[in-house]
Amino acid sequence: MAAAANASTEGLMSVNQPVKLTMLMLLSLLLLSYGVGSIQCATVLANNTDMSALLDFRAIANDPTGALGSWNSSIHYCKWRGVTCGSKHPEQVTALNLTGYGLSGPIAASVGNISFLHTLDLSNNQFSGQIPSLSNLQKMQFLNLSFNSLEGHIPDSLTNCSNLRLIDVSRNSLEGEIPLRFDLLSNLLHLILSYNKLTGVIPPTLSNITGVQKLRLGYNNLQGSIPEELGNLPNLSKRSRKSYLSSQDFGENFPKVSYNDLAQSTRNFSESNLIGKGSCGSVYRGRLKEPDMEVAVKVFNLEMRGAERSFISECETLRSIQHRNLLSIVTACSTVDNTGNVFKALVYEFMPNGNLDTWLHYKQDGKANKRLDLNRRISIAVNIADVMDYLHHDCGRPTVHCDLKPSNILLNDEMTALLGDFGIAKFYADYGPAPRGSVSSVGVKGTIGYIAPDRLMH
Repeated sequence: MAAAANASTEGLMSVNQPVKLTMLMLLSLLLLSYGVGSIQCATVLANNTDMSALLDFRAIANDPTGALGSWNSSIHYCKWRGVTCGSKHPEQVTALNLTGYGLSGPIAASVGNISFLHTLDLSNNQFSGQIPSLSNLQKMQFLNLSFNSLEGHIPDSLTNCSNLRLIDVSRNSLEGEIPLRFDLLSNLLHLILSYNKLTGVIPPTLSNITGVQKLRLGYNNLQGSIPEELGNLPNLSKRSRKSYLSSQDFGENFPKVSYNDLAQSTRNFSESNLIGKGSCGSVYRGRLKEPDMEVAVKVFNLEMRGAERSFISECETLRSIQHRNLLSIVTACSTVDNTGNVFKALVYEFMPNGNLDTWLHYKQDGKANKRLDLNRRISIAVNIADVMDYLHHDCGRPTVHCDLKPSNILLNDEMTALLGDFGIAKFYADYGPAPRGSVSSVGVKGTIGYIAPDRLMH
């Protein structure tokens, strides 16, 4: 009987063996399909979160030039203009770069839901309203909201973004105090809050950000003295120490200067301070006392035909356009001099490396005293191409410079190219292609060899 039982058991096992194998295979397939299904669901959910956030952003923003025209369901959102997705996480948005797109309106709060975002650059637009909460963006390293029309306070919740390396909210209308706990951002290298309406005192705790290299707090309504600890920051650039941490630097958004202020800063417009002459006037190097900074003072010769119109044109142009590669104006002066004559001048930040023309053509004793390597030349070309694209397509009111030449391209202390001299710049009447003759001018203005062909045809 035992033998019969064993035989019966062996027979049962032999019969059940294929069944067990089949069940194991089915179970494995079931588990595998469940796992894949779970992964797919999670991926779709993440995709929906990022895509929904971007669509909300587009729905709220005003886009007069159609810069976000590619943001639609017919194109994968990772290929939308200004959107970058990661290599390790190809379905996750890691960068949103919409600088100079002419966008306006509020910034959608949904941006704070793009959890893998490490770069958010909305600079050089006309965004308004308050900065939304970005506290969930734990991976964010670069935040640039400069050159907009943002209001309200700088959110305290930014201190939750512990990986931030750059915060630039300059050239807005932000109010309130500087967040006290910015010192929690131990990785911060650049903190740029200048040209706002910030009040209160400078938090001494900023000195705890020992790695900071640029600290620009000027042109606000800050009160009190500058904490001595800030002067001991080991990596703070020389420019930040001298120009952006001086007690005089904290005044109105655009400081008022008199004729006497400019005369004193340029040694009464002496020849030794003269750094250039143009068709409408002369440019002098000087140092203002309030704020304490080196400047270039462009004095208009109002006896020259078109000089006053050039002053007005440059003021109007610079007031309506903002870009990181445009030479920023410090202030303007329209008054009378000590003899009662009308005096008009524009004050710019002094560019220590001069203009591109001196690097390309100027020679001393038969030898060029300056040299640009290939990488630097390409960098300068990219800077100017970027700002020209902004002027022609993305600044809201398309602008033609009319005199793009090496002597009008200035180089700052980091050899970044900045476009200046908008004395004969013109606005197109409408968006899009301008009809023939829409850019009017009295005679042909500009420099021979650099005038655009269509200007000559007109």
